[in-house]
Amino acid sequence: MKALFPLLAFISAAISCYGQSKDTLGYSKLADAIFFSNKKEVSYSNVYFVNDLPDKGSESFLSNYFFPIEAVTIFGGFKKYLELKGTLKDSSGYYHSKCKSINIDNCTFEGDLRFSNVIFDGTFSMRNNEFPVVSEDFVGLYGQKFGGAILIDSCKFNQYIQILFRKDHEYRFFAKFNHSSFNSFNVELQNSTTQILNSLFKNLFRLQLHKESRISIDSTEFLNLQNDESLNMEFDDISSVSITNSKFTDTSNDFCRLNLNCKRINLENNEFNVNTDLSFSESNLFVNNNKFLKYLTLDFNSIDRNSYLSLESLKNLNFGIFQGDYYDATTVDQINNDIALKHYLRLNKNLYDFFKETGDLSSANQTYVRIKEIESTKLKFLFYSKPNFKNLFSLKLNQLLKFYTNYGTDPARAIVISIYIILFFGIFYFFFPSDWDITSKARLIRNFKDFTKKNKKGRGKSFIKLLKAFTISILNAVTLSLNAFTTLGFGNIPTHGLARYVCILQGFIGWFLLSIFTVALINQAQF
Repeated sequence: MKALFPLLAFISAAISCYGQSKDTLGYSKLADAIFFSNKKEVSYSNVYFVNDLPDKGSESFLSNYFFPIEAVTIFGGFKKYLELKGTLKDSSGYYHSKCKSINIDNCTFEGDLRFSNVIFDGTFSMRNNEFPVVSEDFVGLYGQKFGGAILIDSCKFNQYIQILFRKDHEYRFFAKFNHSSFNSFNVELQNSTTQILNSLFKNLFRLQLHKESRISIDSTEFLNLQNDESLNMEFDDISSVSITNSKFTDTSNDFCRLNLNCKRINLENNEFNVNTDLSFSESNLFVNNNKFLKYLTLDFNSIDRNSYLSLESLKNLNFGIFQGDYYDATTVDQINNDIALKHYLRLNKNLYDFFKETGDLSSANQTYVRIKEIESTKLKFLFYSKPNFKNLFSLKLNQLLKFYTNYGTDPARAIVISIYIILFFGIFYFFFPSDWDITSKARLIRNFKDFTKKNKKGRGKSFIKLLKAFTISILNAVTLSLNAFTTLGFGNIPTHGLARYVCILQGFIGWFLLSIFTVALINQAQF
């Protein structure tokens, strides 16, 4: 009886292992089902696929991972097998899958799986499959090997493709979608490296990456997305994302969601003809030469100090935040939304801190001006709702700071405006008597009379006298204006009548404006 228990345990374990074991099929059987079966649906679950293709399904392609570009041999492709079976291509050089639905779930592949020059008229779905065998080809970004790979090259998916890998696995998975078009694309990967090159996506694009994944998207177009869930990228603290030379186009008012929570982000030479909602955490950014032709909204915590941001690629700070709709603090309802307003100001302040700490004075100044403009908008609506002296003074002071020094960021502008003010008051003083200019004024009038009475031969000398007296009078008037503006002090004010009171007023204006100029100058000098 004691010997019976170990025997029963062994039989039970054997039955359990047998129940958990996977059926074994060759890649060729998978190809037969996809290309020759004419079934409405092809489904596999818990199958171990062995690569029994001719020459392991080897194919050659030109790799841009090496310089100069060279031919690389890859494996797991169906081309040679289809050619041996005499499969015909269409006039455009494509093979066609015969079935309307392909579902491969919880299967294990001995090697890579690759489809080239195939049109899938039906749906294609792979969920929670395993590719544990080390890849035989060099498909990595730097020639490194991966646990397994899926390559979609020069294919067309007329319905949808779905590839979901939600299981944790030790190896790095590689996926390539190159030179292909997708009507509906839904991919979620763990611990992976993904490349999308020179492809077209329409109607639906959903991409979720997790666990130290990387992705590169280059020379790709995203077209005619139908709603706010049609284009959605969600990255969960992955290693890096690079989107370059690509185009996003949508005629609707929905937002393209780019949730790029990763360590390194590269956005360069892209065109976003779509409302774009861009969010990231504390990332190392390289954002340059992008065009946002519609609304741009941002959301981030902070920016790594080694980042590079061009203001042109941020629509020159003409961005908002996404609060169910576009928010840029320009309407009464938006200003009254205190939570959204503070969040919006915080984002602008984070940008200002980044530019200031990285020594980019010009960008920091532009960002600071943007913050003050938001404040001015709030003060304007506050005065309209509560028209009292305090609110009026705050509003007009902000407007004066904008006019005179561009909110303290442009001292040179203050000098130019001050010169115009001095000249304006100088012209005014020219027409009033002055202790400095009694003789010259009388002489100016006398010379003018002599000039009008003289004949043509004597007018030259009179004109010189008139010009000299006029110049002295102008210089005296401008000197008086400069003295008043700079508040150097007169003792007794050397002018009479209305000009005396105007001179006092100019002194106050000069004191006030020069104080603002001094603060602006110190602010820029101590940046």
